[in-house]
Amino acid sequence: MAWSRYQNKNNSFSVAQKTRQGVWLVVRCLMVMDLSCVEQEPLMVQILKAQLEDLYPILQLQYLAYQSEALLHNNFTIHPLTQTLDELIEEYHKGIILKAVQNNEIIGSIRAYADNTTTYIGKLMVHPTHQGKGLGKRLLTEIENLLQRKRYELFTSYKSKRNLHIYKTAGYTQFREEINLGIKFLYLEKQTM
Repeated sequence: MAWSRYQNKNNSFSVAQKTRQGVWLVVRCLMVMDLSCVEQEPLMVQILKAQLEDLYPILQLQYLAYQSEALLHNNFTIHPLTQTLDELIEEYHKGIILKAVQNNEIIGSIRAYADNTTTYIGKLMVHPTHQGKGLGKRLLTEIENLLQRKRYELFTSYKSKRNLHIYKTAGYTQFREEINLGIKFLYLEKQTM
């Protein structure tokens, strides 16, 4: 794999390399003559409102991102894996869907709708190769900022430790449990005012 080189300010430069997975790796180097790079820079990710034409790629991402959840429960009939495009279009018209875009590719998404007091958040997803880099938290913060209410509510499986960590770190606390299709879901909320 060849490196592409880009000159930066202050006699530093960045090099970029496209990996086998099609992801660009950008590394900032401290000196022009030294290729021992010490700092990785994430490529810019934009969080934007999804448009109708984004819904099919978001649904494909959803099918991919929720495979790990299905494996946790050995259940491949969970709603994120069986949702249809028509159902997603209904959700689009009911609330707001955000997309995280990097290099013209949708790598994350979240959706929500609100009533007078509560924002109901659902289907936070990040492409598996981009997980663990803070993008889920960014999407959650952005949807909260767009649909500001006194209360936020969401749910996740009790086995989804990574999701629970994100939500609890963001200030959510559990207020109820529910079993649906043999899976225990934890409902979490955050009060703001």
